[in-house]
Amino acid sequence: MSNLNRKKCNFSVKLHPNAKRNSTEINNAKLVKKFMKKFKESGIVKELRQRQAPMTKGQKNRLKKHIGKRRAQKAQQQTQK
Repeated sequence: MSNLNRKKCNFSVKLHPNAKRNSTEINNAKLVKKFMKKFKESGIVKELRQRQAPMTKGQKNRLKKHIGKRRAQKAQQQTQK
């Protein structure tokens, strides 16, 4: 993998100023929770899994079909609201 293909992702997680009154253990747990949420939303692990093995044409077509279905469902839910 070349450096050009890598997406730089720097995560910084900070506590809310009012939350600093809690104990260190509670604050650390909150920080870890926030970090994990940001990390999952970034999709880094998903991207690495996709790059492990080459995709066949059939896999690409199935993925496109699945993504299209999800996009259509989201659009339909938006119109219903």
